[in-house]
Amino acid sequence: MRTQNQSPFTSATSSSNHPELVKQGLIHYLTISTIGKTHVDPEELEWSMQVVAEQLQQLLTARGVKWEVPLFEQLRKLDGSLHSDTQSYKLMLRLPDGVTWNDYDKAVKRSLELRRDSWVVQIRYERIVEEWCLKQLHKGSYETITDSVTELTLVAVEQNLTIRGTYHLIFVNDPEQVLEKSLETVILIPVER
Repeated sequence: MRTQNQSPFTSATSSSNHPELVKQGLIHYLTISTIGKTHVDPEELEWSMQVVAEQLQQLLTARGVKWEVPLFEQLRKLDGSLHSDTQSYKLMLRLPDGVTWNDYDKAVKRSLELRRDSWVVQIRYERIVEEWCLKQLHKGSYETITDSVTELTLVAVEQNLTIRGTYHLIFVNDPEQVLEKSLETVILIPVER
């Protein structure tokens, strides 16, 4: 995880870690998936995404749009193998309103001039819709996130909610800036009511 600004979820999540049902809606992201790939170096993946984000930031600044690059997010499959496959996820970077496919295309092309690697060309511009989600704030080590995800799935079952097969991690603060016990991660599990 690299040092960046805080997540947009900071103020909304810092007061409670009780599960709640929230509606997310449509959000634009830069994404890259490690699913189906072996021997993924997370730092290489993040560095490639960071290069594209910085180029996009420059394009937006030239248009008068101020955007601070947020912390990365992850989308993981919820398939019963939470503890066995930590390499399979979609790395996501939340984009501000007004970013277009052309902006993405220009940022990738500029990035390839700086860093020609296989990860940069795999970064995608995606619109992801998460309607209703069970949301909870996890405090502490990343190593115990799967325990919180398991507890949240039990809450979904108790509330007769149908889980849609993934969970979304939004990192609120950076492990390079805070102690492990102070780490905060928002967990979202998309559900159907």
